[in-house]
Amino acid sequence: MSESSSRAFDNIWLANPYPKSVGKFKLIDRGLGWQDKQDTSQKFTINASEIKSMSWSRCAKDYSLKLFLNDGKTHRFDGFAQEAFKDLSTFVSQYYNIRITQKETSVRGWNWGNIDVSPTVVSFNIGGKPAFEIPASEIANISNQNKEISIDIKEKNQISLPPPGSKPGRKPRDDMLVQMQIYVPGMVGEDEDEDVDMDEEEKKNKKADKEGGEDGEIDETEPDDVDGKLTAAADLTARLKRAANLGIVVGEEIAKFEKVMCLLPRGRFDLILYPKYLRMVGTSQDNTIQFKNIKFLALLPRPDLIYHSLVVSLQPPLRQGNTKYPFLVFHFDEIEHSFSLDEKIKEKIGEKLQPSYDGLLHEVFSDMLSSLSECDIMLPDKHYKGPHEANSGIKCSFKAAEAFLYPLPKAFISIPKPTHYIQHDQIERITFSRVGGQTTRTMELKIQLVSGGDLVFGNIPREEHPFLETYCRSKKIMIENELDEVSTATYGLGDDDDDDDVSIASEEDKKMKKGPDDEDDDESEDEDFVADDSGSDVPEEYDAKYKGGESSDDDEEQPSPKKLKTEKSDKSGKSSKK
Repeated sequence: MSESSSRAFDNIWLANPYPKSVGKFKLIDRGLGWQDKQDTSQKFTINASEIKSMSWSRCAKDYSLKLFLNDGKTHRFDGFAQEAFKDLSTFVSQYYNIRITQKETSVRGWNWGNIDVSPTVVSFNIGGKPAFEIPASEIANISNQNKEISIDIKEKNQISLPPPGSKPGRKPRDDMLVQMQIYVPGMVGEDEDEDVDMDEEEKKNKKADKEGGEDGEIDETEPDDVDGKLTAAADLTARLKRAANLGIVVGEEIAKFEKVMCLLPRGRFDLILYPKYLRMVGTSQDNTIQFKNIKFLALLPRPDLIYHSLVVSLQPPLRQGNTKYPFLVFHFDEIEHSFSLDEKIKEKIGEKLQPSYDGLLHEVFSDMLSSLSECDIMLPDKHYKGPHEANSGIKCSFKAAEAFLYPLPKAFISIPKPTHYIQHDQIERITFSRVGGQTTRTMELKIQLVSGGDLVFGNIPREEHPFLETYCRSKKIMIENELDEVSTATYGLGDDDDDDDVSIASEEDKKMKKGPDDEDDDESEDEDFVADDSGSDVPEEYDAKYKGGESSDDDEEQPSPKKLKTEKSDKSGKSSKK
């Protein structure tokens, strides 16, 4: 092949789908191709007959070449120098009979415009000019609520190479787009149906109202549904899902569990099982959980033994907006459920599932999910029975939220929000202590982690302490008991007897508050006092017979309580020694 029938360009990025690596871009008379610079086995080729058109535009510090294929797909190559346009344009016009159009990128900075959805790219255009693009394959989830569409972008755990136009050796950027929210007013087809009879001024005013005018305000009074027409937001959501392959059923539906309560994320979902994934359909969310992303399952009974919770651990976590959910917590009532597999599904699934299921709802769903995801179900440690002889967890609190703590064979787990999974090898020590330094019927359990930090669970009944301590010792976990210091005072508490409700420390405090004279009064009798044989009490100040208190000398020293008692007796004539 002669040099005139080929062109080659180095350090070109395959930017669509998402920028992953840099390589060599080459044009020949029959088509074009790209090869990874580091891994030469990674190749990408397109025949000239598949190309419908091409465009040239500015990207970062360099320029990009965008290909539009006959099937609606698009591909973009970044990293071209400005001088390369003339050579590319001449070659493509000669061999492909295609004219490369130059497109200007919008730099106005407006936050309203139009969205163009293709099978591979979602483009946000302002005034007919592209502002930015999102590869459809990088969309993780789409939700529509009250005409507001939320688009979640897949996160990259690690970007090994710098972005297009950067210098070699530059570190990857940590910032990336993870979510975009779009407000879409109006109904489908309203422009075509209603704009026919409008003059130019009315059309201009309507467009300004729809796009927000110059100040960017959007009219929110537009109804969601008129005469059964589909809203523009719902139509755009459906097109985005088709482009991103979200909500597209792959394989046949195995089983459907309707309106299952989910504590994380909060809401009720229809749980639909497919051969390779679990689909969660809510009022405004439609999430797909790949079975390969499920790390473990835990079926946990509540202390009332009526409700059960199923914990599903995910890696990577499910994300809705800015919130990540590494755990899904489903809540089940004690409901009977029966299910039988279809014959066609039996042939495709094989022996993964049983022909029929009959039992409680949480048992049927957890068994089917465990079989399809090939993950075992963890249960609470059978050796931990607790004070009530029921292996049902410990009711407690984490910060201000109610929680349930479960000792598992190799870990602790607490639900529902937030959910903590602490393996035994991650624990430095466990400390049992009083709540606020007081003697109460509850205690705190503090788990100190090897990596630093601690988790504190409060309002744990004191009766759980010996069972938890035995469990920790059996698992060889270091424990620190701060309850023994006040055990004599704490275990003396009673419910009915008020005398038992007084602690030893409070008795000692009373003794410390008493003076020496008070202690003599308690322990010895007054020898100078002789009681009246009539049994009447000693006269007091309010008695008519009381003759004391007649002294008016302010400087006279006040007698002590003991002397006062003797003087009263003397004046009354009952115990005088004269």
